[in-house]
Amino acid sequence: MTLYSASALGGSAAVIPVQDASGRQAQLMPVVLVDAAGGTPEPRVLASGATLAPGATTAPVTGIAGAVYVWSYVLGGTAPQLVLEFQGPDGATWIPMATVTANGAQSIVLSPNSTIRLRNGGANPITGLTARID
Repeated sequence: MTLYSASALGGSAAVIPVQDASGRQAQLMPVVLVDAAGGTPEPRVLASGATLAPGATTAPVTGIAGAVYVWSYVLGGTAPQLVLEFQGPDGATWIPMATVTANGAQSIVLSPNSTIRLRNGGANPITGLTARID
């Protein structure tokens, strides 16, 4: 991350007055955080109409750009349990990021060059699985 002041980005140099616990007055200058890795999401399909047996996984999706993504998913079956996993720093361990049991969407943050996959963490097959990141 690179830290820029508002004035460095051409904005106003306005300050925010604050007071600490002892009553002392201070002023904070607003800053903007810029992701040095680029931060532009690259949409990827993780599954399309798939069926996952208990314990089964989708093929890993590799080389994902670091950014904030919306992970959306549609899943069917009896008591489905879908786990989003990312590959750990050792290149072998899969680490759970989120577990879902119904259709939905949520924000996820991925680091540059991430590898992710989906796993059926439940006891029943997941049917009609469609999932993507955007």
